[in-house]
Amino acid sequence: MSVNKVHTQTDSITNLKKEIELFRINSANYKKDTTYIALLNKLSWQSRYSNTDTMLLLAKEAYRLSELINYESGKIKGLLNKSGYYLYTGKPEECIKYSLQILEKIPNCENDLNALEIYNQIGQAYFIQADYPNSYRSFSQSIEIAENTEHTEFLIRGNLNLGVMFSLLHNYEQAKNYLFKGLEYFQNYDDEGLKAKLTSNLGYTLAQMGELDEAESQLDYSISVFEKHKIPEWLSFGLTTRGFVALSKKKYEEGKRLYEKSLKIHENLNDKKGYTDALFGLAKANLGLHNYSVSENLAKQSLDLYSSIGIKPGREECYKLLSKLYKIDKKPELALEYMEKANTLSDSIAKEENNINITMLNARLQFQKEKEAIENKNVHKIAQQKRYIQFSLVALFASILLIVFIYLAHRRVKGLNAILAEKTKILSENKNELDQINKNQDKLFSIVGHDLRGPITSLKSLLHLSLEDKEGENYFRKFAPKLQNDLDHIQFTLDNLLNWGQTQMKGANITIGEVLVKKEIMDIIGLFDKNLSEKSIEVTNDLTEEMCVRSDVNHFSIIFRNLISNAIKFTPENGHIEIKAKNNNNTLKISVKDNGIGMDADTLDKIWNSPEHYSTYGTNNERGTGLGLLLCKEMVEKNNGTITVESSLGRGTTFHVTLPKRVL
Repeated sequence: MSVNKVHTQTDSITNLKKEIELFRINSANYKKDTTYIALLNKLSWQSRYSNTDTMLLLAKEAYRLSELINYESGKIKGLLNKSGYYLYTGKPEECIKYSLQILEKIPNCENDLNALEIYNQIGQAYFIQADYPNSYRSFSQSIEIAENTEHTEFLIRGNLNLGVMFSLLHNYEQAKNYLFKGLEYFQNYDDEGLKAKLTSNLGYTLAQMGELDEAESQLDYSISVFEKHKIPEWLSFGLTTRGFVALSKKKYEEGKRLYEKSLKIHENLNDKKGYTDALFGLAKANLGLHNYSVSENLAKQSLDLYSSIGIKPGREECYKLLSKLYKIDKKPELALEYMEKANTLSDSIAKEENNINITMLNARLQFQKEKEAIENKNVHKIAQQKRYIQFSLVALFASILLIVFIYLAHRRVKGLNAILAEKTKILSENKNELDQINKNQDKLFSIVGHDLRGPITSLKSLLHLSLEDKEGENYFRKFAPKLQNDLDHIQFTLDNLLNWGQTQMKGANITIGEVLVKKEIMDIIGLFDKNLSEKSIEVTNDLTEEMCVRSDVNHFSIIFRNLISNAIKFTPENGHIEIKAKNNNNTLKISVKDNGIGMDADTLDKIWNSPEHYSTYGTNNERGTGLGLLLCKEMVEKNNGTITVESSLGRGTTFHVTLPKRVL
């Protein structure tokens, strides 16, 4: 009967070695890296079947490095691998001693994955010692932790190990229960190799119980997996067990073939018991085929091997087979001698098994009793905790009532403070609005006094002169062109004042719509034909018919009327004004560029930020209000746009207006 092993994965070991080597090359401080230490521990564990010396060496190195950086998990894994070294080198006592020391270092074993592995390892060590009661307790403890941590692999392995143990003790019904329980976990767990190991042991158990068809099905599955993944030690076991099923069905030729195949695999394995089981099976197959001399020879070889490794049940079966052969060969004395040996050995085995079964029963009852005691203790703890919770809830309820009372009082005060703060805020906002109104009023009076009063006074004087003086009409005709310019300026200024006044009013309506840029710009240029002609200024543009922005059309017109007016005002005679547009994703940037006198940084700052009225004269002494650019800025921003300016003395000025494009 095979015990639970994990097949060595050569590819896995090779990959781990490569990872470790890469760490050493790429990291100067790899010895203090927990990932590197974890890789050492992993390689140590993977080496348990191929090279136990390497396993121990890596375990010690991982423990040493973990101690240097106080890496607790690394230390526990290192000790676990060291304990495993003693298990896989046939020193179960040392394995148990080290494993128990590790458990002392784990504060909460009931939910610790390391404790789960340790109990599983201790169970295997006790199993090797044939201390089945302690093995049962350890495997059961491992299963309990696996249930707490929902660790499916160890739930399978724990049930597999207990199934193997009870099968060896000939308690096949109990073994079957554990193995089928382990098989259920594969519904949500994918490990073909582990499943095949479980089904091969299940097949063995079912075969011993006489459930041959189900045993054959389980064994055929496991054999196919072992052949696929090239796992020889398990394949040989599966073939030997499958041979037993064939003999039980009196298919002696098939059984002979299976046992011979198993023996062929055993030539490269170090499994004396497995080899002897296959050899004895071949002896029984030859008996069924009436090859009596071959069967006798194989039975004697099997007896010698079973005797050398101390397998009593194997010796008993050999004695029975030889007795049967000698009876067929008509040698009654030898037949009787071997039957008496078999009976004597059978009595000894039965006595040992009875003692073990009684001890196992006591161990199971004791484990169940301890488990119930722990559960009762937990129930008591839970009841005590419930009482604490009840007291806490009463105290909490009282505290909540107090807090609610305080909260309501605080809320009332807070509400009054909020009302006071709101009224204070309103007063502050009203004050700010009043201050702004006063500033706007000052600015308005400044503009009226500075830019409107002069032209109106001149007009009044000229009219008075033309009416009172005989030469008045001549004077009037002489100064009429200037008077017309002054009136044009007054009209332009009044338009800007009205528009600016509207922007200062709350709730002023803005009607956003699609504005055809070229059409509007050309209409605006047409308004300044006379001014452009007087100064011989050339205006060019690269606008296209399809260019369109989303803006209030009146605002658009006011913005560019002011910008073009300014460009004409500060451009010398025979100058040039250029209007361009550039598409930028969802916006259109329209630029108005002149080659006029330009502005220095101080002037630029004043036109945008000065709280005082600020205006300058053009190249032909054209008047300005200082209000136009401020109006442009406010209107551009109200239409979700931006306005910037580039200028330097003697090189001209460029205003850039960026507005949203229409949504297509």
